[in-house]
This record gives sequence, C-alpha cells and structure tokens, in this order.
Amino acid sequence: MRRAVTWVVRLWLNDLSSIGGRAADASTHGLWVCVNWLPSGTLRSGRVYRVEVQLETGERRTCAAALRRTGQQGVGLEASEELPVSPVPEAPTRGRRRPVSPRPG
Repeated sequence: MRRAVTWVVRLWLNDLSSIGGRAADASTHGLWVCVNWLPSGTLRSGRVYRVEVQLETGERRTCAAALRRTGQQGVGLEASEELPVSPVPEAPTRGRRRPVSPRPG
C-alpha cells in the first residue's frame, strides 16, 4: 500500500550526474519521484540507478532502484531494498451508541 511521503531524492544517472526531486508517495519497495527537469532519453526503463533518499526525519538512505515508469511529472522506481514506509494508521472506530431507555419503574 502506498503512503504519501515528503522525501528529498537524488537519482544518480552516473558517477558525476544526478537529478534531484521529491518523492510524492512510496510503498515498501516503490516510490514515485516528482522532478522539475527530466532530460529526454536520459533514463531507460528497467535500468537500475543509485537513489539517495532523505527521510522526513533527516535520515539518509541509499539504495538501488529500477526505473519502471516515466511520466511528464516524474518517475516510478522499484527499490531493491525495503523502504521505511510506516503502515497506514487505522482510523479510529466509533461504535454507535444506543439510546438509553428509561427503566420501567
């Protein structure tokens, strides 16, 4: 299940060049990265890239991720390692209260 995240991401094209972006949502093995600039023909579907992620906590993680989709606003990546996505919190359940009837007296 995907969760909304606000991670800073750097997608390395090679040892010297990278593209910066922000992860909009993520699951344990995937993320959608929004980028401002995506050079045409630079990324290839199926190719594995080095990805650096800075989590909301400031912690940095690096992993390998395969390019699965490209779009006008970003790229979909499949990470080789599990990403630190917390499970969706359960919505509080509120039971319906039955009206209290007066007791016969």
